[in-house]
Amino acid sequence: MNIIETNSLKYDFGGKPVLNGIDLAVQQGSIFGFLGPNGSGKTTTIRALLGLAHVPEKSIMLFGKDIRTHRIEILRNTGSLIEYPALYNHLSGYDNLHILCNLTSTPKKRIEQLLSIVSLTDDGSKKVSKYSLGMKQRLGIAAALLTDPDLLILDEPTNGLDPAGIRDMRHLIKMLNHDFGKTIFISSHLLYEVEMLCSHLAILNEGKLVFQGKTSELRDKYAKLLIADTSDNSKAAGLIAQHFPVRVTNGLLEIAIKERNDAAVISNTLFRNELDIYRLETKSQNLEELFFNLTANDSERL
Repeated sequence: MNIIETNSLKYDFGGKPVLNGIDLAVQQGSIFGFLGPNGSGKTTTIRALLGLAHVPEKSIMLFGKDIRTHRIEILRNTGSLIEYPALYNHLSGYDNLHILCNLTSTPKKRIEQLLSIVSLTDDGSKKVSKYSLGMKQRLGIAAALLTDPDLLILDEPTNGLDPAGIRDMRHLIKMLNHDFGKTIFISSHLLYEVEMLCSHLAILNEGKLVFQGKTSELRDKYAKLLIADTSDNSKAAGLIAQHFPVRVTNGLLEIAIKERNDAAVISNTLFRNELDIYRLETKSQNLEELFFNLTANDSERL
Protein backbone atom coordinates (compact mmCIF):
# COMPACT_ATOMS: atom_id res chain seq x y z
CA MET A 1 0.00 0.00 0.00
CA ASN A 2 1.20 3.50 -0.83
CA ILE A 3 0.86 6.08 1.95
CA ILE A 4 1.65 8.93 -0.45
CA GLU A 5 0.75 9.07 -4.13
CA THR A 6 0.94 12.00 -6.49
CA ASN A 7 -0.61 11.82 -9.92
CA SER A 8 0.98 14.04 -12.59
CA LEU A 9 1.40 16.70 -9.89
CA LYS A 10 1.88 20.14 -11.39
CA TYR A 11 2.31 23.52 -9.77
CA ASP A 12 3.03 26.93 -11.26
CA PHE A 13 4.24 30.03 -9.45
CA GLY A 14 3.85 33.36 -11.19
CA GLY A 15 3.21 31.57 -14.45
CA LYS A 16 6.46 29.62 -14.17
CA PRO A 17 6.27 25.80 -13.82
CA VAL A 18 7.73 24.61 -10.51
CA LEU A 19 6.49 21.00 -10.57
CA ASN A 20 6.00 19.29 -13.89
CA GLY A 21 4.00 16.07 -13.73
CA ILE A 22 5.43 14.35 -10.62
CA ASP A 23 4.32 10.79 -9.87
CA LEU A 24 5.51 9.88 -6.37
CA ALA A 25 4.73 6.55 -4.73
CA VAL A 26 5.77 6.21 -1.07
CA GLN A 27 5.21 2.73 0.31
CA GLN A 28 3.84 2.13 3.78
CA GLY A 29 6.62 1.29 6.24
CA SER A 30 9.43 2.81 4.18
CA ILE A 31 11.98 5.49 4.94
CA PHE A 32 11.72 7.50 1.74
CA GLY A 33 14.42 10.00 0.79
CA PHE A 34 13.46 12.99 -1.35
CA LEU A 35 16.51 14.56 -2.98
CA GLY A 36 17.13 17.44 -5.32
CA PRO A 37 19.31 20.52 -5.77
CA ASN A 38 18.16 23.93 -4.54
CA GLY A 39 15.29 25.20 -6.66
CA SER A 40 14.31 21.73 -7.86
CA GLY A 41 10.84 21.90 -6.24
CA LYS A 42 11.34 19.86 -3.05
CA THR A 43 9.88 22.44 -0.66
CA THR A 44 6.94 23.11 -2.99
CA THR A 45 6.21 19.38 -3.09
CA ILE A 46 6.21 19.15 0.70
CA ARG A 47 3.93 22.18 0.99
CA ALA A 48 1.56 20.52 -1.45
CA LEU A 49 1.63 17.24 0.50
CA LEU A 50 0.59 19.15 3.62
CA GLY A 51 -2.19 20.99 1.82
CA LEU A 52 -0.37 24.33 1.91
CA ALA A 53 -0.20 24.75 -1.88
CA HIS A 54 -3.27 24.75 -4.09
CA VAL A 55 -3.12 21.80 -6.49
CA PRO A 56 -5.73 20.10 -8.73
CA GLU A 57 -8.05 17.55 -7.15
CA LYS A 58 -6.81 13.95 -7.02
CA SER A 59 -3.26 14.99 -7.82
CA ILE A 60 -2.21 14.23 -4.20
CA MET A 61 -3.50 11.23 -2.29
CA LEU A 62 -2.44 10.42 1.27
CA PHE A 63 -3.77 7.24 2.90
CA GLY A 64 -5.81 6.80 -0.28
CA LYS A 65 -7.65 10.11 0.20
CA ASP A 66 -7.49 13.41 -1.64
CA ILE A 67 -5.64 16.15 0.27
CA ARG A 68 -8.02 18.70 -1.27
CA THR A 69 -11.17 17.13 0.16
CA HIS A 70 -9.90 15.28 3.27
CA ARG A 71 -7.17 17.61 4.54
CA ILE A 72 -8.16 17.68 8.23
CA GLU A 73 -8.57 13.91 8.40
CA ILE A 74 -5.24 13.34 6.65
CA LEU A 75 -3.30 15.82 8.81
CA ARG A 76 -4.58 14.15 11.98
CA ASN A 77 -2.57 11.12 10.91
CA THR A 78 0.45 13.07 9.64
CA GLY A 79 3.24 14.62 11.68
CA SER A 80 5.65 17.10 10.16
CA LEU A 81 8.85 18.96 10.94
CA ILE A 82 9.74 21.65 8.41
CA GLU A 83 13.41 22.60 8.90
CA TYR A 84 13.29 24.16 12.38
CA PRO A 85 10.49 23.52 14.90
CA ALA A 86 8.36 26.40 16.20
CA LEU A 87 8.99 26.30 19.95
CA TYR A 88 8.52 28.58 22.96
CA ASN A 89 12.12 29.14 24.07
CA HIS A 90 11.11 30.60 27.45
CA LEU A 91 9.22 27.41 28.36
CA SER A 92 10.52 23.95 29.15
CA GLY A 93 10.39 21.08 26.70
CA TYR A 94 7.63 19.50 28.83
CA ASP A 95 5.57 22.69 28.83
CA ASN A 96 5.88 23.06 25.05
CA LEU A 97 4.40 19.60 24.62
CA HIS A 98 1.80 20.32 27.31
CA ILE A 99 0.46 23.25 25.30
CA LEU A 100 0.17 21.06 22.22
CA CYS A 101 -1.62 18.40 24.27
CA ASN A 102 -4.26 20.98 25.21
CA LEU A 103 -4.66 22.05 21.58
CA THR A 104 -5.02 18.48 20.29
CA SER A 105 -6.90 16.96 23.25
CA THR A 106 -4.04 14.50 23.77
CA PRO A 107 -3.68 12.82 27.20
CA LYS A 108 -0.85 14.36 29.26
CA LYS A 109 0.71 10.92 29.86
CA ARG A 110 1.79 11.04 26.23
CA ILE A 111 4.38 13.72 27.08
CA GLU A 112 6.60 11.44 29.18
CA GLN A 113 6.36 8.73 26.55
CA LEU A 114 7.54 11.10 23.85
CA LEU A 115 10.33 12.62 25.89
CA SER A 116 11.61 9.09 26.44
CA ILE A 117 11.38 8.21 22.74
CA VAL A 118 13.41 11.27 21.70
CA SER A 119 15.89 10.87 24.60
CA LEU A 120 14.91 14.08 26.39
CA THR A 121 13.57 12.63 29.64
CA ASP A 122 16.38 14.18 31.70
CA ASP A 123 16.02 17.54 29.91
CA GLY A 124 12.23 17.87 29.86
CA SER A 125 12.21 20.42 32.68
CA LYS A 126 14.89 22.62 31.09
CA LYS A 127 13.97 25.77 29.20
CA VAL A 128 14.18 25.25 25.44
CA SER A 129 16.52 28.26 25.26
CA LYS A 130 19.11 26.02 26.95
CA TYR A 131 18.70 23.24 24.38
CA SER A 132 21.21 22.52 21.65
CA LEU A 133 19.95 22.58 18.06
CA GLY A 134 19.87 18.79 18.03
CA MET A 135 17.74 18.72 21.18
CA LYS A 136 15.35 21.26 19.65
CA GLN A 137 15.05 19.11 16.52
CA ARG A 138 14.27 16.05 18.65
CA LEU A 139 11.68 18.02 20.61
CA GLY A 140 10.18 19.08 17.29
CA ILE A 141 9.87 15.45 16.30
CA ALA A 142 8.26 14.69 19.66
CA ALA A 143 5.68 17.40 18.86
CA ALA A 144 5.11 15.85 15.42
CA LEU A 145 4.51 12.48 17.11
CA LEU A 146 2.04 13.83 19.68
CA THR A 147 -1.08 12.34 18.06
CA ASP A 148 0.75 9.11 17.13
CA PRO A 149 0.54 9.63 13.35
CA ASP A 150 1.36 6.88 10.88
CA LEU A 151 3.24 9.25 8.56
CA LEU A 152 6.08 11.66 9.35
CA ILE A 153 7.18 14.29 6.83
CA LEU A 154 10.59 15.73 7.74
CA ASP A 155 12.14 18.59 5.79
CA GLU A 156 15.93 18.72 6.33
CA PRO A 157 15.80 17.22 9.86
CA THR A 158 19.60 17.22 10.19
CA ASN A 159 20.10 20.74 8.83
CA GLY A 160 22.71 22.59 10.89
CA LEU A 161 23.46 19.69 13.22
CA ASP A 162 26.96 18.68 14.26
CA PRO A 163 28.11 15.07 13.64
CA ALA A 164 26.83 13.91 17.03
CA GLY A 165 23.45 15.52 16.40
CA ILE A 166 23.24 13.93 12.96
CA ARG A 167 24.04 10.53 14.48
CA ASP A 168 21.34 10.94 17.14
CA MET A 169 18.78 12.01 14.54
CA ARG A 170 19.67 9.05 12.33
CA HIS A 171 19.20 6.67 15.25
CA LEU A 172 15.86 8.26 16.16
CA ILE A 173 14.50 8.05 12.60
CA LYS A 174 15.51 4.41 12.28
CA MET A 175 13.91 3.60 15.63
CA LEU A 176 10.65 5.34 14.72
CA ASN A 177 10.51 3.31 11.53
CA HIS A 178 11.65 -0.07 12.83
CA ASP A 179 10.17 -0.07 16.35
CA PHE A 180 7.06 2.08 15.90
CA GLY A 181 6.16 1.34 12.28
CA LYS A 182 6.20 4.96 11.10
CA THR A 183 6.42 5.70 7.40
CA ILE A 184 8.96 8.52 7.10
CA PHE A 185 9.34 10.93 4.17
CA ILE A 186 12.62 12.85 4.39
CA SER A 187 13.74 15.77 2.28
CA SER A 188 17.46 16.26 2.55
CA HIS A 189 20.59 17.43 0.75
CA LEU A 190 22.91 15.31 2.91
CA LEU A 191 23.38 12.46 0.46
CA TYR A 192 25.52 10.33 2.76
CA GLU A 193 22.78 10.38 5.40
CA VAL A 194 20.11 9.45 2.87
CA GLU A 195 22.24 6.55 1.67
CA MET A 196 22.56 5.27 5.25
CA LEU A 197 18.92 5.83 6.20
CA CYS A 198 16.57 5.36 3.30
CA SER A 199 15.15 2.20 1.80
CA HIS A 200 13.62 4.12 -1.11
CA LEU A 201 14.30 7.49 -2.71
CA ALA A 202 13.29 9.89 -5.44
CA ILE A 203 15.49 12.48 -7.11
CA LEU A 204 13.88 15.70 -8.32
CA ASN A 205 15.51 18.03 -10.80
CA GLU A 206 13.95 21.16 -12.33
CA GLY A 207 10.47 20.04 -11.28
CA LYS A 208 10.76 16.55 -12.75
CA LEU A 209 11.57 13.17 -11.23
CA VAL A 210 14.77 11.77 -12.69
CA PHE A 211 14.74 8.63 -10.52
CA GLN A 212 12.41 6.81 -8.16
CA GLY A 213 12.88 3.41 -6.57
CA LYS A 214 14.90 1.49 -4.02
CA THR A 215 18.30 2.87 -3.13
CA SER A 216 19.82 -0.43 -4.25
CA GLU A 217 18.10 -0.11 -7.63
CA LEU A 218 19.73 3.27 -8.20
CA ARG A 219 23.16 1.76 -7.65
CA ASP A 220 22.39 -1.23 -9.87
CA LYS A 221 21.07 0.93 -12.69
CA TYR A 222 23.48 3.85 -12.69
CA ALA A 223 26.41 3.08 -10.45
CA LYS A 224 28.89 1.68 -12.97
CA LEU A 225 31.93 3.63 -14.06
CA LEU A 226 34.64 2.34 -16.33
CA ILE A 227 38.13 3.68 -15.66
CA ALA A 228 40.40 3.64 -18.70
CA ASP A 229 43.92 4.70 -19.61
CA THR A 230 45.16 4.56 -23.19
CA SER A 231 48.02 5.64 -25.38
CA ASP A 232 46.01 8.74 -26.37
CA ASN A 233 43.30 9.63 -23.86
CA SER A 234 42.24 12.76 -25.73
CA LYS A 235 41.53 10.79 -28.91
CA ALA A 236 39.93 7.99 -26.90
CA ALA A 237 37.59 10.42 -25.13
CA GLY A 238 36.42 11.81 -28.46
CA LEU A 239 35.65 8.33 -29.80
CA ILE A 240 33.91 7.11 -26.65
CA ALA A 241 31.87 10.32 -26.22
CA GLN A 242 29.95 9.44 -29.40
CA HIS A 243 28.18 6.68 -27.49
CA PHE A 244 28.88 7.04 -23.75
CA PRO A 245 29.20 9.93 -21.27
CA VAL A 246 32.90 10.40 -20.54
CA ARG A 247 35.22 12.83 -18.78
CA VAL A 248 38.93 13.01 -17.99
CA THR A 249 39.83 13.09 -14.29
CA ASN A 250 43.40 13.03 -13.01
CA GLY A 251 44.60 11.93 -16.43
CA LEU A 252 42.23 8.95 -16.59
CA LEU A 253 39.03 8.42 -18.56
CA GLU A 254 35.85 7.96 -16.49
CA ILE A 255 33.08 6.43 -18.59
CA ALA A 256 29.49 5.92 -17.42
CA ILE A 257 28.18 2.50 -18.46
CA LYS A 258 24.98 0.55 -17.73
CA GLU A 259 25.58 -2.95 -19.10
CA ARG A 260 28.49 -5.36 -18.69
CA ASN A 261 28.76 -5.59 -22.46
CA ASP A 262 29.47 -1.84 -22.65
CA ALA A 263 33.05 -2.48 -21.54
CA ALA A 264 33.55 -4.85 -24.46
CA VAL A 265 32.10 -2.30 -26.89
CA ILE A 266 34.48 0.39 -25.61
CA SER A 267 37.46 -1.96 -25.74
CA ASN A 268 36.67 -2.92 -29.35
CA THR A 269 36.28 0.76 -30.31
CA LEU A 270 39.69 1.60 -28.91
CA PHE A 271 41.30 -1.45 -30.53
CA ARG A 272 39.83 -0.67 -33.98
CA ASN A 273 41.28 2.83 -33.75
CA GLU A 274 44.74 1.46 -32.94
CA LEU A 275 44.83 2.78 -29.36
CA ASP A 276 46.80 0.81 -26.78
CA ILE A 277 44.83 0.08 -23.60
CA TYR A 278 46.89 0.33 -20.42
CA ARG A 279 44.02 0.12 -17.97
CA LEU A 280 40.32 -0.82 -18.13
CA GLU A 281 38.44 -1.52 -14.91
CA THR A 282 35.04 -0.88 -13.35
CA LYS A 283 34.36 1.35 -10.36
CA SER A 284 31.15 1.90 -8.40
CA GLN A 285 29.84 5.43 -7.91
CA ASN A 286 28.63 6.51 -4.49
CA LEU A 287 25.26 8.20 -4.06
CA GLU A 288 26.78 11.67 -4.25
CA GLU A 289 28.31 10.95 -7.65
CA LEU A 290 25.06 9.42 -8.87
CA PHE A 291 23.10 12.42 -7.66
CA PHE A 292 25.42 14.82 -9.46
CA ASN A 293 25.24 12.90 -12.71
CA LEU A 294 21.44 12.70 -12.61
CA THR A 295 20.95 16.40 -11.85
CA ALA A 296 23.80 17.99 -13.79
CA ASN A 297 23.15 19.82 -17.04
CA ASP A 298 24.44 18.34 -20.26
CA SER A 299 27.75 20.24 -20.14
CA GLU A 300 28.49 18.91 -16.63
CA ARG A 301 27.08 15.41 -16.88
CA LEU A 302 29.41 12.42 -16.89
